Amino acid sequence: MMKKLAMLLLSGVLLSITGCAPSTSTLYVSAGPSTVPPRAQQRQEAEERLSAINVSIDSRELPSAFRAQQRLSTLPPCPRRITEYKHLCFGIYTHSNGSKYAGEFLKDLYHGEGALILPSGSTYVGSWKYDKRHGEGISTRSNGKVYEGVWKDDIFEYAQKVERSDNNYAEVSKLKTTSKELRVRKHQVDQDKGKRRRSVPGKIPSYELESVRKEAEELRKELIALRDQQKLQKQSVLTDTQKPKIDIVSSKTTGKRATIRGRVRDNIGVAEVSIGGGLVSFDSKGSFEYSTFVPSGGKDIVLEVTDLAGLSNKITVSVSRPSVTKTEALTFEQLNPLPRPVMQNKNAIALIVGVDSYKNTPARAIYADSDATAFTDYASEKLGISSNRIKVLVNEEAMEADILLSIKEWLNRAVKKDQSDVYVFFAGHGLASDDGEQMYLLPYDGNTRLLEDTAILRSRLFSDIESSNPRSVTVFLDTCYSGTTRAKDTLIASRPIVIKAREQPVPDRFTVMTAAGGTQTAKPLEEAEHGMFSYFLMKGLEGMADANNDKKITAGELHQYVKSNVLQ
Repeated sequence: MMKKLAMLLLSGVLLSITGCAPSTSTLYVSAGPSTVPPRAQQRQEAEERLSAINVSIDSRELPSAFRAQQRLSTLPPCPRRITEYKHLCFGIYTHSNGSKYAGEFLKDLYHGEGALILPSGSTYVGSWKYDKRHGEGISTRSNGKVYEGVWKDDIFEYAQKVERSDNNYAEVSKLKTTSKELRVRKHQVDQDKGKRRRSVPGKIPSYELESVRKEAEELRKELIALRDQQKLQKQSVLTDTQKPKIDIVSSKTTGKRATIRGRVRDNIGVAEVSIGGGLVSFDSKGSFEYSTFVPSGGKDIVLEVTDLAGLSNKITVSVSRPSVTKTEALTFEQLNPLPRPVMQNKNAIALIVGVDSYKNTPARAIYADSDATAFTDYASEKLGISSNRIKVLVNEEAMEADILLSIKEWLNRAVKKDQSDVYVFFAGHGLASDDGEQMYLLPYDGNTRLLEDTAILRSRLFSDIESSNPRSVTVFLDTCYSGTTRAKDTLIASRPIVIKAREQPVPDRFTVMTAAGGTQTAKPLEEAEHGMFSYFLMKGLEGMADANNDKKITAGELHQYVKSNVLQ
């Protein structure tokens, strides 16, 4: 096998030097008179030719770009054989995959200045650090793309002009690795592995033996010191009469949990700390922390510490919690229209009215003005209505004339026939006629004793809106018609009996949601400072009403959500 390899290498070099075409004939090495056996003599001659080949590759046949690297390096040449250790030297290394490196080595790693050519044609010329591109360098890909700049741990950091003193770096792209060189490389590596396998089994290098001896000596010294320490400790334990001590640093109760912090100490050392029969951990300084549940009547906690001699000490710590004097108030989530944004409805329009305090009656519709103000944000964020197409009338701005003109003039001008969606929100007082046939919405200047003259008939409101021919109308009424208020006051003092309003028909394309039925009262939600209907209406629009989680809220889903929360 060695003979064939030597012949092949020698043939390849001769062809490379002379430029002749390869021949199919076999090259034989003649052997003169010698006492060396023919096979051994052939091996010797092959190795001499292989040495000549290495010299030729290192000098005459070296590509110009790699020769440039060699001229720039101040390090001595590396060993010629590929398998030999390369350290603080300049050399050439051919991988089994066809890659070639010419440059400086440190501990058998690419380190310093060097050039690399890959089988794909990609190249890198520049600085290396422990087998990684590190520092200034130029990488040219096989597709012609060039990365010139600074590298760090094999990653291109940023681009900058790289100044090189030899233009021959560009010729790295001309370098190629032949299949013959790959076979030589593989054969030499296999030979080196074979030598290692044939090494003497069980033989340990002298430097490893010396390291083991030093480690054993250090362990022996540590063991002697440990034994001396144990003797002193044992003597102290036998003569100890001092009990350990416990110092309580703090005892604090938060809600139903008590936390005790303290420190234990002893002249010979603490063995354990226990509380209620259970062990408690402590650090090297003796500090510990213990937490426990405190019942309403309080409890006594017994702490015990034991030292290495078996001596113990106990103390008792009493803990209690403050009595609850009042029940905590319910809390409701704050309204927030921003999550889950919706698409703009450019033709939609909204009229929003809220009356808390009235001109002609002391009975308030508590939080009605806050409801209207809050719903304004939901109209824009949840219904997709542009701000310039939303009109808001609050308290003294919501007089009868203002509401009617807003519908007859402003709304009629803004509605696009069969294209606009109209939304109406009203929070305030509502009343029914004495016979329960008619329903009225009370404006700011309305008079409960002159409903026909000063209040707005609900059917008329619907009729005026319907005349503008919108695509759809949705009405939210946070009001009732029973004659009572959110604060359970009576709007008309002469009415000792609650009036029951009769159900009225709703025009086509209208969806009407009301806070209460004919005999019910629209209630406030004191904890949220909103009307109950308005609060859950807006929470439903936030997404809480999306029962099937399809990111769409239908009128049916919204009605069911509000109904289930208002009437619970």
